[in-house]
Amino acid sequence: MTEIQRLQIRLAELRKQINGREFDNLAAEKREEIRADFEKAEEAYLAELKREAGWTGRADDDGESAELRAMLEHAHVGAILAAVRAGQEADGGTRELQSHLGVSADVVPWAMLRRSERRAAATFTGGGDPAMVGGYTTPAYPDSIAAYCGFQIETPDAGVQQWPTVTSKPTITRQTDSTTVAETNGTIAVSELSPRNRYQAAFSVRQQDLLVFDQAGMALSETLRMATRDSIDADALNRTDVGLLQFGVDPAAPGAETTFAQYVSAMYGAVDGVYAVEAGQVRMVVGATILAHMGGQYVTGSDMSAAEKFMQLSGGLRVSNHVPAYGANAQQAVVCKINPAIGPNAVMALFNGGPRIIVDEVTKADEGEVKYTAQFFGDFAVLRSDGYIRHAFRNS
Repeated sequence: MTEIQRLQIRLAELRKQINGREFDNLAAEKREEIRADFEKAEEAYLAELKREAGWTGRADDDGESAELRAMLEHAHVGAILAAVRAGQEADGGTRELQSHLGVSADVVPWAMLRRSERRAAATFTGGGDPAMVGGYTTPAYPDSIAAYCGFQIETPDAGVQQWPTVTSKPTITRQTDSTTVAETNGTIAVSELSPRNRYQAAFSVRQQDLLVFDQAGMALSETLRMATRDSIDADALNRTDVGLLQFGVDPAAPGAETTFAQYVSAMYGAVDGVYAVEAGQVRMVVGATILAHMGGQYVTGSDMSAAEKFMQLSGGLRVSNHVPAYGANAQQAVVCKINPAIGPNAVMALFNGGPRIIVDEVTKADEGEVKYTAQFFGDFAVLRSDGYIRHAFRNS
């Protein structure tokens, strides 16, 4: 048995446990343990597929280096916010990290935003007795959909990123004599990613809030990290003509209510032997209305819904709040084919090393507040549209 086969069996076993009816009845610690085992096995499986296929991607290898991880442990977003506000550079490990990554003093490196900034507790450092705080509570944001849909994230400093894609392949024929073999015309499409799109958000913070906790920047950085990810997801799904729910021709609105069989067919219909070679490599992103409907569609004599069936057999089913609302008797969804052996089907470039922080102490000075603006530039492209399928489903 090969390592890939062993990992496939392990993933199937864990997926069956997670999707089984008894999973929700397990203790929370046991559920987390199973999920962690699944993530570890999935990571090992993808790495083994990439190794056998000889594909390593174009991600920055330094992002996984021990040196960078050590720097991240001694760097804090709060230090950057405080330094920018004072018109200075951060000191210590924070500036060392910025220098290592080649970003200016007013930039929060992407590596810091990818790392969770949550801490179990923060300590009050003013006079008197210390007061313990039970962790910062930040605004609620969903999990990353771009990553779930197979986008490869690049973090170039500047310039234009070119992604050439060979869009035709030669036909292999077997001949037993001197018969001439017809040639295939090779075509190459070039996707260019440039810092053409500006993503920007601003928030105001009371002066006294910044003074109470010496690590208040943690809450702000976690909010910034999640807001950044959420804006990327919204664009990846809905940017005009190129988002995963916008490219190509709109799927026809169903003439009748979507059935159990049609939901399951959306999964199996995506297994094409190239972009997805098994149902486990198929994922679907739907809106909340359609998930609720999937949960109520059954086959006669069965107590398993279409949603349960999809989650049991596929690579996953997820709801995004960025899917346009149900209307005109339909809501769209996108099926993503994730086959690590052939590399990414979409890529996103986030430029300038990370969001630049701009501090404005004048505009809201009368209210005792400081305005922080986070600004970054990015672009994305679907390299192989065959890796995605748009659907429209109907709930009545």
